[in-house]
Amino acid sequence: MGYDQNSSEALFVSKDGQCPAFVAKSGGNQLIRRLLLCLAVGLLFLGLFFGKPSISFLHVQYGNPLDYPPRHPKHPHIERCPQVDPLSPSTTDALRQMDEYLKSDDYAKFSAGLLSEAVQYRTVSYDNMSDPDFPLDDPLYDPFKHFYKFISQKFPKVSETLTLGRFNEYGLLFTWPGSDINLKPTLLLAYQDVVPVEETSLDDWYEEPWSGKIENGFVWGRGLFDDKHSLIAILQAIEELLDADFEPRRTVLLSSGFDEELGGAKGGKVLADHLASKYGETAVIVDEGSTMFEMFGSSMVGVGVTEKIRMPVTIEVRTPGGHASQPVPHTSIGIMSEIVVGLELVEFDNTDPETPDNSIRLYAGGLDQTPQISPSDPNRSLPYSILAGTVKALYGESVIVTPVMTPGNTDAKWYSNVSKNIYRYSAGGSIADSANMHTVNEKMSVERHADGVRWFSSFIRNMDEADLD
Repeated sequence: MGYDQNSSEALFVSKDGQCPAFVAKSGGNQLIRRLLLCLAVGLLFLGLFFGKPSISFLHVQYGNPLDYPPRHPKHPHIERCPQVDPLSPSTTDALRQMDEYLKSDDYAKFSAGLLSEAVQYRTVSYDNMSDPDFPLDDPLYDPFKHFYKFISQKFPKVSETLTLGRFNEYGLLFTWPGSDINLKPTLLLAYQDVVPVEETSLDDWYEEPWSGKIENGFVWGRGLFDDKHSLIAILQAIEELLDADFEPRRTVLLSSGFDEELGGAKGGKVLADHLASKYGETAVIVDEGSTMFEMFGSSMVGVGVTEKIRMPVTIEVRTPGGHASQPVPHTSIGIMSEIVVGLELVEFDNTDPETPDNSIRLYAGGLDQTPQISPSDPNRSLPYSILAGTVKALYGESVIVTPVMTPGNTDAKWYSNVSKNIYRYSAGGSIADSANMHTVNEKMSVERHADGVRWFSSFIRNMDEADLD
């Protein structure tokens, strides 16, 4: 995604950290305008219905955020977008050898092969499977059974060392017990299911969607970035750590749902309820989410500290009836169409975010969730600073790590009572990898998938060494 540095950009920044949270180019990009509208409307009504959340309201500033003064103009004691130093874990000879191996071309090739195999299992969530009465022994779940066997065979040390709990048959909870039961666990989330492939779209795929073909530095197939990349990367990281004889002090949990694409009621919710009951609170949660992107000539990594909430809307148009032979100039269908187009094109005035205009009031359909906004000031939140420091150790100190709002829902929404530190970050990924989610030609970079393995292996160790309980 490219931006002209000389053009006008709308940059949203949060009051607390003053980091860039969302950038939208004024003008013709329809997708960005829609995302801008979703973000602005969601946060506006959050304030109207629930009072000002901790992130407060967003303000619009224009220009390159990297040119801003380092201090808040009204609160000089607040540093703008504070960054942390790269954070690398302590090491042993075996761990040092592991780290070098994970950087090698040989490992990238091996890693891509595992991801390729994972994509070939058609763990599809179909709409009818969301029915509470849909039987778990239906043949549609057979790919999940086969996928679990794949995990057991390809990650033998994980299978031998970690304990496995199964929930609603296909929800998986891997537990790597730490030596200190007083330390709160590190919880990693990644789900198994993918969205369907429409038969009518098959001719539009460069490579067959279930082939997992490796070509031109990418693995191709359905569900790669969303979310088998994360799941396989976590399993690979744990497998390699076990092979290097790493023994955690802090328990490590991997919670893997099987119906995230349907909302997660049978998988993510059940797993979250169990974890809340058993552990009370975990030290941190990392789920899929934002990625690396280029903006204003700099590399940035977004870390989702909250996500879009549901806001059901019902719009009714009622007009007098009549005979089809004598239609009125403006039918109800035409009026509704104009409303939809109008809402799509509405320009939201963010100069006074506490005063909605008439167009935005049409969205007041009600909120059925209260979003949790996780801490994102590295000077106050050690889990966030560990995550950000691990990112910088992977990509370099010049990378800017910034909190963002994740525009889509994830299984993390079920875990708000499990941890106050929930972060949505697809380790190793980039905008290029996420561009084709839920559409044709999904792919994942071979190199960036291996980066994800490296990040998880370091993050687990960094969290293990942290004194935050």
